[in-house]
Amino acid sequence: MKVIDTLSEGFGATNRRLWIVAIPILVDLFLWLGPRATIGPVLAQLLQTDVPVQYGDYAALIQQFISGFNVFSMAALYLPSLVVRLEAIPLLGLASDFAVNSSALLLGLAVAALLVGLWISCFYLGLIAQLVRDGQTDLRLMLRAVWRYWRRLIAFLVLVCVALMVAAIPVGGAYVILSSFSPAAGDFLAFLVQIGLLWAIVYLFFSIQALLLSDAGPLMAVRLSVTVIAGNFWAALALIGLTFLISIGLPFAWQLLATNPAGLLAAIVGNAYIGTGVAAAGFLFYKERLERLTALAAKTTQEAR
Repeated sequence: MKVIDTLSEGFGATNRRLWIVAIPILVDLFLWLGPRATIGPVLAQLLQTDVPVQYGDYAALIQQFISGFNVFSMAALYLPSLVVRLEAIPLLGLASDFAVNSSALLLGLAVAALLVGLWISCFYLGLIAQLVRDGQTDLRLMLRAVWRYWRRLIAFLVLVCVALMVAAIPVGGAYVILSSFSPAAGDFLAFLVQIGLLWAIVYLFFSIQALLLSDAGPLMAVRLSVTVIAGNFWAALALIGLTFLISIGLPFAWQLLATNPAGLLAAIVGNAYIGTGVAAAGFLFYKERLERLTALAAKTTQEAR
């Protein structure tokens, strides 16, 4: 199945269970109309740091992000949310916003929003995985399985964070040493690190699909994702490229529509539908390519005997 055909099949699967789209729509409605927890001026002042002159533009972007950041948006980490990607919305929330000036409260709200959002994401993506794997959805089964998926997704994210922190120690030390001798050498190392992170993102792309569709643990999910990418590199790269193009490019188009409340509501619905179709396509690609690789490995083993 070609990548374009996979995308088409993904939207076909979405059409068979269109009600799944309601999950990201409801989350977006909450982020749009519900209360916003923002970083207060006292805490924002503490987060300001002095950076080298050459990174002044990045510091300005960070401060702009901090000033408009809604802590509750962390709940949409694995959901096709439009509200978190829009620069402006045409209607303020129906509930009062509140500024957080306590680092402990900020951390607590962020962790709570993240954990709740991961559970919702596991339920939403788990339904898509169930539809792709079984051709139907079973809410009772999903309500039992979602807690297992949730724990495994948390463990996977912790694993990734630990790996990044362990790698950051020698890389950071090397960057400091190289930069003291030559800023260009330090910048080159930073460039290599960015390339390495990009490759890691590519090879871990199907980890969520492995967690939910193959019901694998975190380490096995990484292994399955690497296996699928390595065995279908260019096709997988094309799907990943299209996925990122859609997820990054569409908000610019939706922004043109979201100039009034009715337009934003229509954009939220459209974005949720397209995001769900793309997610279903990712599960379909993973399922088909993994089955193909498994059959090929079994055939090779049988012939070797």
